[in-house]
Amino acid sequence: MLLSVPLTIIVKIALEQTSGGQSIAVLLSDLNKT
Repeated sequence: MLLSVPLTIIVKIALEQTSGGQSIAVLLSDLNKT
């Protein structure tokens, strides 16, 4: 459980680098940013 947050961030960053993964990375991102 302790590693779940860092692993999620790593997956999000990896998906942001690919064009197909950007839509999935948006789902993992914080939607409440102002």
